[in-house]
Amino acid sequence: MLYRALQRKFTELNGEKGRLDSVLSMLREKPEDVALAVFRRIRTGSDPEAILSSIESGDILMQLHLAPASQVRYPFPSRSALPGIFAKTKSAYTESLALETPYFGSEPPQTFDARLISYLEAPKYMPYHSAKLVEPLLDCATISRWTNVCTDEPLLHSLMEAYFLHIYSAFPFFHKECFLRGLGSGSHRFCSSLLVNAVLAHACHANPTIAHRNEHWNPQTLGYTFLAEARRLLELETGRPKITTVQAMLVMNITMNDHGVDAASYQYLTKAVSLANILGLFNSPSENMEQGADQDVKVVREVTAWALFAWQGWSSYVSLFESEAEF
Repeated sequence: MLYRALQRKFTELNGEKGRLDSVLSMLREKPEDVALAVFRRIRTGSDPEAILSSIESGDILMQLHLAPASQVRYPFPSRSALPGIFAKTKSAYTESLALETPYFGSEPPQTFDARLISYLEAPKYMPYHSAKLVEPLLDCATISRWTNVCTDEPLLHSLMEAYFLHIYSAFPFFHKECFLRGLGSGSHRFCSSLLVNAVLAHACHANPTIAHRNEHWNPQTLGYTFLAEARRLLELETGRPKITTVQAMLVMNITMNDHGVDAASYQYLTKAVSLANILGLFNSPSENMEQGADQDVKVVREVTAWALFAWQGWSSYVSLFESEAEF
C-alpha cells in the first residue's frame, strides 16, 4: 500500500513538473505580450494547468479566426515563354485579377480589403473552381435508375453537380426543385429518362474528369453515349406531348450548339416550340390550366414557358446576322 501511495504521489509530482516546464517554455518562446500575460497570471496565483489550457485554447481560436489566403490561384499561362519586353510592360492582361501574379515588378502586393472590391471584380477573388454544390435533394437521389448508359452513382452525381453548378444558372430550362424531387422519388411528373440523359450529356462538357469531353463526334466518349440515349428516347416519345420533353429538347439544343452543329440544334428548338404550343404553354392561365391543378404544375409550366420564350428569342436574334463580319 505504501509503495502504491508513493508511486501515485510521484506521478502527480511528475505531472506538475511537466506543466511547470510547459509554462516556463511559454515564457521563453511566446511573443512578449503573451509572456507578460502569463507572468501576470502566475503572480495572481493561477493554477499552471488553467494557464496552459487558456493559452492552448487561445491558439486554437486564433487559428480559426485567421482569414484564408485571398490571392487568386490561376497561374499565368506560358510564363516561361513570355518575351522579356512583356515582362517589363504593364498591360490590362498582365494586371488581370484572375492571374496569380498580376504584375512582374518588385512592388509588394496590396493588402486585401473586401470593401474596396467592386461588384464586377468580386467573382475574380472567389475560388469558384473549388466550389461544391450543396443540394440535399440531389444527394439522396439514385440517378442510375433513369439511364441505361452508366451505373456509377458517384460519377453520375458528379455530372449532375457540374451541371447545376456551371450550366443551369445560365440555362434554367426546367424547375430545379421539382426536377430533383422527381429524380429522387422516381416520379415522372417533372422528371423523365429523356430529360436526365439530356442533362447528363451536356454535363459532360462541364466535368473535367470526363476523358475526351471535347470530342463530341467520338462514340466512345460518355457525352456521346448519353446524347445518343437521349435521341433514342426522344424518338420513342413522338406523339406523346410532355413538358419534360420540351425541357429535354431545349437542353439538347444548347448541347448541339456547343458541338457547333447549328442546323441540328435549331431543329430541337423549333420542335420544342411546336410541342409547347400543343401543350398550351403560351396560352392564358384560364385557357391552358386544368381545373384543380396544383401549384407545382403552374410553376413548372410558367418556368418552362418563360425559359423557352427567352431562349428562342435570343436564338432567333442571333440568326438575323446573315452577312459575314468584316475585319
